[in-house]
Amino acid sequence: LTSDLSAIENIILGLLRS
Repeated sequence: LTSDLSAIENIILGLLRS
């Protein structure tokens, strides 16, 4: 679960940066 949240957060941050 924690791993999924980390992956999702990483994707969201990436989208916000671009």
